[in-house]
Amino acid sequence: MIKSEKKKVLVVQVGKIGDMILTTPLFSGLKKIFPQSEIYVLTSKVNNEIAERDPDVTGTIIYKKNFISVLKLISKLKKIKFDYWIDTKDEFSSTSKTLLKFGKFEKSLGFNTKENLFGISLKDFVKGTHTVDINLSPVAYFNNEIDLKQFIPRINIPEAVRDKIKNIFGSTDRKKILINISAGAENRYWKTEKWLELMHSIDTGNDIYMISDFKDRHLAEKIEKNYKSGNLTYIHAASIFEVAEIVKSSDVIVTPDTSIVHIASCFNKPIVAMFHNVEWVLQRYAPLSETSRVIISKEKDSISDVKVSDVVSALKEIILQIRNTNI
Repeated sequence: MIKSEKKKVLVVQVGKIGDMILTTPLFSGLKKIFPQSEIYVLTSKVNNEIAERDPDVTGTIIYKKNFISVLKLISKLKKIKFDYWIDTKDEFSSTSKTLLKFGKFEKSLGFNTKENLFGISLKDFVKGTHTVDINLSPVAYFNNEIDLKQFIPRINIPEAVRDKIKNIFGSTDRKKILINISAGAENRYWKTEKWLELMHSIDTGNDIYMISDFKDRHLAEKIEKNYKSGNLTYIHAASIFEVAEIVKSSDVIVTPDTSIVHIASCFNKPIVAMFHNVEWVLQRYAPLSETSRVIISKEKDSISDVKVSDVVSALKEIILQIRNTNI
């Protein structure tokens, strides 16, 4: 176990929004071990605001790949003396290769490949197969006896956003079912006809809320136009924090494999998630919510063959489970 003292730490996470959400347990784990530490995060423009609002993060540095920005970043890294450089990407990291040689770091932690970029290899400190387990490997390195399960993903939602979404949902005893139709890749999209069939199978005593990425508004509007009952509300979320509050305010979420799965995990929300049939994807990105159903496609490169009936059955199971729990 490393002695607890004030440390200055730089965590590298230049991926997508979901990647940052699944890295937030590392921030709280490091803060637990080093309560007086200053934790900085090297972010991407896309995921920066998640780290920026995390209560355990001192500050963020946005990584831009253009030449001038990299030179400015190198200059900044030379001025700040970090005790630890931490990169939990468990494959070759071009970011670390570029920047490690220029910064002032007492120790570097990461996953060594053929190029031994890091002074400390994290491979032997991974306690599971989920991405959160991989991201918590530095915590296990610093304290191999600590209970890692206490560190879960989180997202800090601004109060103004909470108030806005509260007004949309109002107060009702009806179950609020959230359907997200968007995903980060084409192979994780479900046909609009299937979404409509799913929605028409839901008891009209429940309220349905639908969200989508901005680029998919035409799909959402097509679904909205062709849905025959009056219990559907399409919410135009303006930010990832609004999406998070919508997820938090819902009773059950139905979604393809995307960052919504990880946001639901932040609030332990019951979820039905559709995944394509690739084992390592399931292992690394499965829902962490206590109540979840994962529907796996037969195809390896698409969720298009997922049956509506399977999603309906899973959703009904979860709704029944929630009702029985609340009795």
